[in-house]
Amino acid sequence: MVKLTILFDNTSTRREIKPGWGFSALLEVGQRRILFDAGPVSPLLAFQTLNIPFETVKEAVLSHFHPDHYGGFTEFLKANAGVTFYVPSPIPPDLKAQWQVLATLKEVKGPLELGEGIWLTEPVGSKIPEMALVARASSGVIMLVGCAHPGLEMLVQKAAEVAGEVPSIIVGGLHVMGLKPHKIRQMVVKLKEIGVKKLIGCHCTGKEALRVLREELGGDVQSGGAGKTFEF
Repeated sequence: MVKLTILFDNTSTRREIKPGWGFSALLEVGQRRILFDAGPVSPLLAFQTLNIPFETVKEAVLSHFHPDHYGGFTEFLKANAGVTFYVPSPIPPDLKAQWQVLATLKEVKGPLELGEGIWLTEPVGSKIPEMALVARASSGVIMLVGCAHPGLEMLVQKAAEVAGEVPSIIVGGLHVMGLKPHKIRQMVVKLKEIGVKKLIGCHCTGKEALRVLREELGGDVQSGGAGKTFEF
């Protein structure tokens, strides 16, 4: 079973977890728990609220170097010794200096298999290099994204290369907030053509974009929100 819990998002389903601009999620594959992004503030309160022991998380991934995705990592790593932390290459020197004393820091330069059925794409894009976390579930391949700055199509292509199959489910910030509806529809048509079936839009997706996405995919589009849990 693959389970995904949203820890931080622009909206929240739990009053104890304040919403804000940023994203963080916990991916569980079997017994493994991987923190994907950490939001702008420490995710420790979210772990406590959702009754998830944070010390059971021994792997973490940063999608890209924006503070609304990495801001919470320092406090999390201070509280949780022995974490292996995967970040895109190259690492800004100031962040490297902070994190390398708190975790086993792994600089990701190319596609990487984290274990059976779990991968990282290589960092994609030149302006804002970003990588996705990919996992195989019984319902298909899942791609977890932070902001999708390089574009969903490019990240999907890289995810398909590492997993050997096009991800049928995409979760995270889809980076379509503010796009014209016809541009969103063009993107969805292309994603459907290559095999994407379900979208769970968080963070930089936006309410209006979710409405347009639902017009194209119906019930196969869901919204995120801190505190929500999905099983695949």
